[in-house]
Amino acid sequence: MKRADRAHDITVYERDPAGSTYGWGVTFWDEMYQNLHLADAESARAISENIVRWNSWVTHLHRRATLTVDHGEEGFGIGRHQLLAILAERARSLGVRIEYEHEITHEDEL
Repeated sequence: MKRADRAHDITVYERDPAGSTYGWGVTFWDEMYQNLHLADAESARAISENIVRWNSWVTHLHRRATLTVDHGEEGFGIGRHQLLAILAERARSLGVRIEYEHEITHEDEL
């Protein structure tokens, strides 16, 4: 919304502290990556500078002593902390306010 019209007044409320996340990373595939480029090329560029890329993977099935190598479409991954930092910085650069440790309750909606 802010990219479409900088006059929009936008605040993001995050209930957790800045930089907190659950899990290790985010994995995505080429189609999602291309859609990100179409939606916001600047965010996509910042993310692309911090991703890990792969186009094959290995599967180990220990009980059967099987090893499978699969060559497929390109995949991408980025650490959650890094992704959150990139997205927060992009939002701020557009004039979006981010308020951490602010949970929205039912009373806030009234």
